[in-house]
Amino acid sequence: MEAVVLAGGDAWRMKPYLWIPKPLAEVAEGVTLLEWQVAWLRRHGFRDVYVCARGFRIEELDVYWVEERRKLGTGGALRLAAQQLRGDRFYACNCDDILLDDPRNVVARLEEHPWAAGALAVARPRLPWGVVKLEGDRVARFVEKPLAGELSQTLADFYVSVGHYAFDRYRVLPLLPEEGDLEATTLPALASNGTLCAYVVRGRWLAVNTYKDLLEARRILPEVGQLWRA
Repeated sequence: MEAVVLAGGDAWRMKPYLWIPKPLAEVAEGVTLLEWQVAWLRRHGFRDVYVCARGFRIEELDVYWVEERRKLGTGGALRLAAQQLRGDRFYACNCDDILLDDPRNVVARLEEHPWAAGALAVARPRLPWGVVKLEGDRVARFVEKPLAGELSQTLADFYVSVGHYAFDRYRVLPLLPEEGDLEATTLPALASNGTLCAYVVRGRWLAVNTYKDLLEARRILPEVGQLWRA
């Protein structure tokens, strides 16, 4: 099966610590974020990998490069890549969302549901704040940076997208914009017409949005990589 890596972000939240494209940031010794994602996909059987990028290439990386001549957003970039694919279904992920799970589970979820045009990997978020429950003016409970499932039943049902997807190419292509973000166009459209299913992530998920996130990835991934390459 084919896979698409969306690697066209500007990494503004990483400045002034990082002045190169985020996909070129090292997450392990000698391994860039983009190289990690491509190797992870190949490890799980995705032989043909397409990379949507703008303004850079890693020449020695054996992938199909899809060049964004201008900023298209995640939806526009995915549309550009999807037009070049050959198969009926494909996998897609954001370069800066690292999933320590088997991506084939997301594809399997799509295949389980004939009504689905897409499958969205979701996870319970860890909130970045201490959560406070009040009873009048009294603090009845304080939980530091909890998982949503550790809170009330209402929040326990709360999930977030982890930036990994599987799509039926022919059914999703008409919903991909020429320009714009996947998260603001295609995914809401699929959800509103009842053709988006979910896979709840069992492994860990790392979102590399800030320099602090990058340092956390550098701490975790070398150890994971040793097990992963064994």
